[in-house]
Amino acid sequence: MLPVLPAHASSNFGLVADFPTVQPVGKEPLSPPTIWISSVSSDSLTVTDLRFVPSCSNWDVNCIGGIADPGTFNISATGMGIAKTACADRSFDFKVVDPATGQVRITPADGKPVVLTAHDMASDLDTCRISFTMTANRVPNHDSFPSVEGFQTNQNMRISGTTNGQSLTFTSHDI
Repeated sequence: MLPVLPAHASSNFGLVADFPTVQPVGKEPLSPPTIWISSVSSDSLTVTDLRFVPSCSNWDVNCIGGIADPGTFNISATGMGIAKTACADRSFDFKVVDPATGQVRITPADGKPVVLTAHDMASDLDTCRISFTMTANRVPNHDSFPSVEGFQTNQNMRISGTTNGQSLTFTSHDI
């Protein structure tokens, strides 16, 4: 016989920086970059802060100890929530909050919080996807992976939120 454990609410969420793998200099990529927030919590998730550094030589979310290159990319001032997610048809403001690293804070333009439903396989309301434009101005001033062909730079992201009465923070990266 297996022991019966007490039921409790779980709290977790994820963040995916889905940027184009290859981006031509001076042109928008073929597919727009997106930021994908996903809740796997048994309760709703309220996003309290969402930020990213578009070009860094290391994986630190604030690029501390790494080489930041805020001039590599031109990031749009706004983004749009993708249909059938909790952010559908919502506009988002992208504002540089740290010029030294190029760190961008993403906030809903309507001032209302982003709330994802409890995890549900039947709908995408437990996710928020935000699409925006990003153009490579030039080759980065560093190569995060010199052994790989071309120049690579890291995009570092951080999300904070509350669920089940807990404050949580999660970081993610893309190259």
